[in-house]
Amino acid sequence: MEHWAINLSFDPVVFESESLGVRVHRGVYAAALELYTDVLPLVRAAAAAGRKVCLSGHSLGGSLAAALMLMMAARGDVPPRGFAPCYMFGSPAVFCAGPRHSRGDDGSGGGGGGGALRHVLLDRLGMPNASLVSVMMHKDIVPRAFACDYSPVSRLLAALPPFAGLHTLQPAARHKQLYTHLGSVAVLRPDDGAPFVRGDAMHPMLPDSPGLYKMHDEAVLSQLQAEAAAAATAATPAEASLSLPQQLQRLHGGGAR
Repeated sequence: MEHWAINLSFDPVVFESESLGVRVHRGVYAAALELYTDVLPLVRAAAAAGRKVCLSGHSLGGSLAAALMLMMAARGDVPPRGFAPCYMFGSPAVFCAGPRHSRGDDGSGGGGGGGALRHVLLDRLGMPNASLVSVMMHKDIVPRAFACDYSPVSRLLAALPPFAGLHTLQPAARHKQLYTHLGSVAVLRPDDGAPFVRGDAMHPMLPDSPGLYKMHDEAVLSQLQAEAAAAATAATPAEASLSLPQQLQRLHGGGAR
């Protein structure tokens, strides 16, 4: 019941300070505030010993891990370099900040991550895109719950006081959603024979082969599509028979990512 109470408290509240310009899922933030004083000494002790700390979790636990790490960095209690990447498995998106933009992992605007999706919060905290990694199953509903298309109800939600002014629900927003996934996002396309998928392993947006596929922003995808089309034009008949997803997969590293 406690988990459901957190889930249902999904209205956005200020994350740490208005100066950050960030909103966060109220239930997750409240739970993180309760855990903060218990977790902080453990993280500080590890950082003082020269070790990097990896916070991780499944479902709400992953969202809590991300919130705790970002809170420690925002408060200056633990420097960003004291953390290894935070891995979230099947976790809901719980942050909403200012405009997202494509930048390199080095923060220079072009290098490093090759256009990986960045978030204004990570920029302001001086943390690379790889600080947060969200891993999800191909048809898991939980990671999509707050990050899916809210267009049919966007006007209704935007009229409610807790959601008023939320930039992702405004008419100008291209993708109307409540919260976004920070950092890197990877989707697992399981093997067709895996018993837990019951023969439902395929997904229309993923290559038709098992693997862990890293999502990219639209600018990078357009570039890969252009490269794939050029490669298909210059390919032998056998190579040209590959589907576009397979070509993208090959161009982006020769296999599942």
